Amino acid sequence: MPPAIHAQKQLLKRLSGYWKIERLNIFLLPTIAVLVVKLTFKAELTPAFVLSLFTTSWMLIIGTIALRMLLKTLEGDSAYGEFWLPYLSWAQIPSVILLSVSASLTTFESYLAFANLTAAQYAAIMFTVLAWLEYVNFYHRQLQHFDHGPDIRRFLAGQGFRRSHLSRALQKWRSRNRRTRRFLARQGFRRSHLSRALQKWRSRNRR
Repeated sequence: MPPAIHAQKQLLKRLSGYWKIERLNIFLLPTIAVLVVKLTFKAELTPAFVLSLFTTSWMLIIGTIALRMLLKTLEGDSAYGEFWLPYLSWAQIPSVILLSVSASLTTFESYLAFANLTAAQYAAIMFTVLAWLEYVNFYHRQLQHFDHGPDIRRFLAGQGFRRSHLSRALQKWRSRNRRTRRFLARQGFRRSHLSRALQKWRSRNRR
Protein backbone atom coordinates (compact mmCIF):
# COMPACT_ATOMS: atom_id res chain seq x y z
CA MET A 1 0.00 0.00 0.00
CA PRO A 2 1.44 3.44 -0.95
CA PRO A 3 2.50 5.51 2.11
CA ALA A 4 0.08 8.33 1.29
CA ILE A 5 -2.93 5.99 1.15
CA HIS A 6 -1.82 4.24 4.35
CA ALA A 7 -1.44 7.60 6.15
CA GLN A 8 -4.91 8.65 4.94
CA LYS A 9 -6.46 5.44 6.26
CA GLN A 10 -4.72 5.85 9.60
CA LEU A 11 -5.98 9.42 9.88
CA LEU A 12 -9.56 8.38 9.09
CA LYS A 13 -9.33 5.61 11.67
CA ARG A 14 -8.12 8.04 14.37
CA LEU A 15 -10.79 10.60 13.57
CA SER A 16 -13.57 8.02 13.58
CA GLY A 17 -12.70 7.33 17.22
CA TYR A 18 -12.02 10.93 18.25
CA TRP A 19 -15.49 12.31 17.61
CA LYS A 20 -17.14 9.36 19.38
CA ILE A 21 -14.96 9.85 22.46
CA GLU A 22 -15.73 13.57 22.40
CA ARG A 23 -19.45 12.81 22.19
CA LEU A 24 -19.27 10.31 25.05
CA ASN A 25 -17.48 12.84 27.26
CA ILE A 26 -20.34 15.33 26.87
CA PHE A 27 -22.31 13.19 29.32
CA LEU A 28 -19.61 11.13 30.99
CA LEU A 29 -17.35 13.88 32.40
CA PRO A 30 -20.11 15.89 34.14
CA THR A 31 -21.65 12.70 35.57
CA ILE A 32 -18.34 11.47 36.98
CA ALA A 33 -17.51 14.94 38.34
CA VAL A 34 -20.83 15.26 40.19
CA LEU A 35 -20.56 11.75 41.62
CA VAL A 36 -16.99 12.29 42.81
CA VAL A 37 -17.72 15.68 44.37
CA LYS A 38 -20.96 14.57 46.05
CA LEU A 39 -20.22 10.96 47.04
CA THR A 40 -16.47 10.87 47.51
CA PHE A 41 -15.78 14.32 48.97
CA LYS A 42 -19.28 15.05 50.35
CA ALA A 43 -19.02 18.61 49.00
CA GLU A 44 -21.88 20.89 47.99
CA LEU A 45 -22.26 21.78 44.33
CA THR A 46 -21.47 25.45 43.79
CA PRO A 47 -22.69 27.75 40.99
CA ALA A 48 -19.18 27.94 39.53
CA PHE A 49 -18.92 24.15 39.49
CA VAL A 50 -22.26 23.71 37.72
CA LEU A 51 -21.48 26.45 35.19
CA SER A 52 -18.02 25.02 34.50
CA LEU A 53 -19.57 21.62 33.74
CA PHE A 54 -22.14 23.18 31.42
CA THR A 55 -19.43 25.19 29.65
CA THR A 56 -17.24 22.12 29.22
CA SER A 57 -20.15 20.13 27.79
CA TRP A 58 -20.94 23.00 25.41
CA MET A 59 -17.37 22.97 24.11
CA LEU A 60 -17.42 19.17 23.83
CA ILE A 61 -20.54 19.42 21.66
CA ILE A 62 -18.72 21.85 19.38
CA GLY A 63 -15.68 19.58 19.35
CA THR A 64 -17.80 16.56 18.45
CA ILE A 65 -19.33 18.38 15.48
CA ALA A 66 -15.96 19.77 14.35
CA LEU A 67 -14.23 16.37 14.47
CA ARG A 68 -17.08 14.62 12.67
CA MET A 69 -17.10 17.40 10.08
CA LEU A 70 -13.37 16.89 9.45
CA LEU A 71 -13.90 13.13 9.11
CA LYS A 72 -16.77 13.61 6.67
CA THR A 73 -14.76 16.10 4.61
CA LEU A 74 -11.83 13.70 4.31
CA GLU A 75 -14.28 11.00 3.23
CA GLY A 76 -15.50 13.29 0.45
CA ASP A 77 -18.77 14.39 2.07
CA SER A 78 -18.79 18.20 2.09
CA ALA A 79 -22.54 18.50 2.77
CA TYR A 80 -22.05 17.84 6.50
CA GLY A 81 -19.66 20.78 6.80
CA GLU A 82 -21.83 23.06 4.69
CA PHE A 83 -24.71 22.37 7.07
CA TRP A 84 -22.79 22.85 10.33
CA LEU A 85 -20.34 25.66 9.53
CA PRO A 86 -22.95 28.46 9.91
CA TYR A 87 -23.86 27.13 13.36
CA LEU A 88 -20.23 26.71 14.42
CA SER A 89 -19.51 30.25 13.26
CA TRP A 90 -22.48 31.61 15.21
CA ALA A 91 -21.48 29.59 18.31
CA GLN A 92 -18.03 31.18 18.62
CA ILE A 93 -19.12 34.43 20.29
CA PRO A 94 -21.54 32.76 22.76
CA SER A 95 -18.72 30.32 23.57
CA VAL A 96 -16.35 33.16 24.48
CA ILE A 97 -19.05 34.81 26.61
CA LEU A 98 -19.85 31.55 28.39
CA LEU A 99 -16.17 30.80 28.98
CA SER A 100 -15.53 34.29 30.33
CA VAL A 101 -18.50 34.17 32.72
CA SER A 102 -17.45 30.72 33.93
CA ALA A 103 -13.87 31.85 34.48
CA SER A 104 -15.01 35.00 36.31
CA LEU A 105 -17.40 33.11 38.61
CA THR A 106 -14.79 30.42 39.32
CA THR A 107 -12.19 33.07 40.14
CA PHE A 108 -14.63 34.90 42.41
CA GLU A 109 -15.61 31.75 44.31
CA SER A 110 -11.97 30.69 44.66
CA TYR A 111 -11.03 34.12 45.98
CA LEU A 112 -13.78 34.04 48.62
CA ALA A 113 -12.78 30.56 49.80
CA PHE A 114 -9.05 30.90 49.14
CA ALA A 115 -7.82 29.07 52.24
CA ASN A 116 -10.63 26.49 52.30
CA LEU A 117 -11.35 25.46 48.73
CA THR A 118 -13.80 22.57 48.47
CA ALA A 119 -13.71 19.71 45.95
CA ALA A 120 -16.40 21.46 43.92
CA GLN A 121 -14.28 24.61 43.67
CA TYR A 122 -11.16 22.67 42.67
CA ALA A 123 -13.25 20.86 40.06
CA ALA A 124 -14.64 24.18 38.80
CA ILE A 125 -11.09 25.43 38.22
CA MET A 126 -10.15 22.23 36.41
CA PHE A 127 -13.20 22.19 34.14
CA THR A 128 -12.95 25.90 33.37
CA VAL A 129 -9.36 25.39 32.19
CA LEU A 130 -10.43 22.31 30.20
CA ALA A 131 -13.22 24.27 28.49
CA TRP A 132 -10.80 27.05 27.49
CA LEU A 133 -8.36 24.48 26.11
CA GLU A 134 -11.17 22.92 24.08
CA TYR A 135 -12.07 26.35 22.70
CA VAL A 136 -8.50 27.13 21.65
CA ASN A 137 -8.02 23.62 20.26
CA PHE A 138 -10.98 23.88 17.90
CA TYR A 139 -11.42 27.57 17.12
CA HIS A 140 -7.77 28.64 16.98
CA ARG A 141 -4.76 26.34 17.38
CA GLN A 142 -4.58 22.57 17.48
CA LEU A 143 -3.30 21.73 20.94
CA GLN A 144 -3.71 17.98 20.68
CA HIS A 145 -0.25 16.64 19.81
CA PHE A 146 0.20 13.77 22.23
CA ASP A 147 -1.23 10.94 20.11
CA HIS A 148 0.17 11.52 16.64
CA GLY A 149 3.84 11.09 15.80
CA PRO A 150 4.17 13.76 13.06
CA ASP A 151 2.40 16.34 15.26
CA ILE A 152 4.70 15.56 18.19
CA ARG A 153 7.83 15.82 16.00
CA ARG A 154 6.57 19.08 14.50
CA PHE A 155 5.99 20.55 17.96
CA LEU A 156 9.36 19.37 19.31
CA ALA A 157 11.05 20.87 16.25
CA GLY A 158 9.87 24.29 17.43
CA GLN A 159 7.25 24.82 14.73
CA GLY A 160 4.59 25.54 17.32
CA PHE A 161 0.89 24.78 17.15
CA ARG A 162 -0.71 24.75 13.75
CA ARG A 163 -4.07 26.34 13.00
CA SER A 164 -7.01 24.09 13.74
CA HIS A 165 -9.00 22.51 10.92
CA LEU A 166 -12.15 24.28 12.09
CA SER A 167 -10.39 27.65 12.08
CA ARG A 168 -9.32 27.18 8.47
CA ALA A 169 -12.75 25.92 7.41
CA LEU A 170 -14.50 28.89 9.06
CA GLN A 171 -12.12 31.35 7.41
CA LYS A 172 -12.95 29.93 3.96
CA TRP A 173 -16.68 29.84 4.69
CA ARG A 174 -16.74 33.42 6.01
CA SER A 175 -14.68 34.69 3.09
CA ARG A 176 -17.00 32.99 0.61
CA ASN A 177 -20.06 34.40 2.35
CA ARG A 178 -18.62 37.93 2.36
CA ARG A 179 -18.07 37.73 -1.39
CA THR A 180 -21.63 36.45 -1.87
CA ARG A 181 -23.08 39.27 0.26
CA ARG A 182 -21.07 41.88 -1.62
CA PHE A 183 -22.24 40.46 -4.95
CA LEU A 184 -25.90 40.45 -3.86
CA ALA A 185 -25.56 43.98 -2.49
CA ARG A 186 -24.16 45.19 -5.82
CA GLN A 187 -26.90 43.37 -7.70
CA GLY A 188 -29.53 44.92 -5.46
CA PHE A 189 -28.01 48.38 -5.98
CA ARG A 190 -28.05 47.92 -9.74
CA ARG A 191 -31.61 46.63 -9.74
CA SER A 192 -32.75 49.61 -7.74
CA HIS A 193 -31.22 51.99 -10.32
CA LEU A 194 -32.83 50.05 -13.15
CA SER A 195 -36.15 50.04 -11.34
CA ARG A 196 -36.09 53.83 -10.98
CA ALA A 197 -35.08 54.30 -14.60
CA LEU A 198 -37.92 52.06 -15.79
CA GLN A 199 -40.37 53.90 -13.59
CA LYS A 200 -39.36 57.25 -15.09
CA TRP A 201 -39.53 55.87 -18.61
CA ARG A 202 -42.98 54.35 -18.09
CA SER A 203 -44.26 57.54 -16.47
CA ARG A 204 -42.97 59.62 -19.37
CA ASN A 205 -44.54 57.33 -21.95
CA ARG A 206 -47.90 57.38 -20.20
CA ARG A 207 -47.93 61.16 -20.42
